[in-house]
Amino acid sequence: MSSLLPLLLLLPFVMLLGVYAVTRHLAARRTAWLRVQGGFAEGSVLPAQITPAMLDRGVRNALICTVAIIVVVGLGSYVVASVTHRSLFQAAGIVGAVGYVIVLAVFFGLWLRGRARRGTVILDCGPHPMRWLCLMLAVLVPLMSLMTMLSSTSGRSIWAFGGPGLMLLQSPFMAVVGFSRLQVTELGLWQYYGLLPWEKISSVSWTPESTLLIQAKGRFVSLSKGALPVPPAHRAAIADLLAQHGVTTSA
Repeated sequence: MSSLLPLLLLLPFVMLLGVYAVTRHLAARRTAWLRVQGGFAEGSVLPAQITPAMLDRGVRNALICTVAIIVVVGLGSYVVASVTHRSLFQAAGIVGAVGYVIVLAVFFGLWLRGRARRGTVILDCGPHPMRWLCLMLAVLVPLMSLMTMLSSTSGRSIWAFGGPGLMLLQSPFMAVVGFSRLQVTELGLWQYYGLLPWEKISSVSWTPESTLLIQAKGRFVSLSKGALPVPPAHRAAIADLLAQHGVTTSA
């Protein structure tokens, strides 16, 4: 199994790039069609869409995070394998499981903290453009996990129930994203499931497809660039609110 580890490490990159290539192609075609139909004109009632700019920045950030995760899991696996005398594959499973729980705990902690601090909602711009996919996964992932547990041939070991059990934790995360909304609040932008305070926004710019490109302030500059699809009907209002809070809009 250890000989397959390099291939398993490459698998996330292959899957991510494959999904990105297909999704971006479809998004570009739909965006071009909507542009011809006038869907992105100011005042259009079109809801937020999946745009090429959103996918480009999203996959860029995802690739950076994936590299960081692989490095951390790789080093952690080597340490755990050396200390516990387990196989490298089992050690990777332990490190990955612990890291997965920690990341989810941090996410929900920041989500709850942001909701408590964001203040009054000034402008509600609607739900996430991938809400139906997220809500569908929130239902399907637990069912698939339970089916995997019940059909496992590995007995009642932690390896038989650990992976599917951890996947159950993905359901509330997907539910949060599915029910989330893009909002302008007193203290900043509520980016569907996280608060970006006004003072943390360095500059913004717009794409023709009504996607708000954000450069945030922070230590990790590479991960401080985000893209928020905005319904065209709310673009002017958001631009005015950003200007009122001293946010620079670049060309």
